[in-house]
Amino acid sequence: MPAPLRTPGVTLVDPSAIGRAAAARDAVLRYRVDTVAATSRADFFDAVRGALPMDPPLLGRRGWDALADSLWSGLHGAPGDTALIVVTDLTLLHDRAPGEFRTAVGILTELADTLTDPSFTGGRPTSLHCLIGLRGAAG
Repeated sequence: MPAPLRTPGVTLVDPSAIGRAAAARDAVLRYRVDTVAATSRADFFDAVRGALPMDPPLLGRRGWDALADSLWSGLHGAPGDTALIVVTDLTLLHDRAPGEFRTAVGILTELADTLTDPSFTGGRPTSLHCLIGLRGAAG
């Protein structure tokens, strides 16, 4: 069973409960990242690229820093001040590429932390929460 993760911006939730967890959160913007088949960094990048605002658009699948920067700018530039990202299920990535899983969760955690900080956002913070589906997680 995965270790529980609770930070102010990220919560691991069993995929069977992720819909209920998302419905319980208020957010102006809601994004759904379908990751049920993601087993690699490339799969994760493709899922994120297809679901989240990115600025500039991300072309490759290798650079975690490029992904983080593009997501930060894309989410910061989106309208509204509250957003929810639902990452449907990262169980396969967790099981097959644990280092990539940790990096992906770390990027989402850092996004949630920095987007809420007025000093990083020029006084226009965005409250971001990420729900990440992971079998065996207690949300």
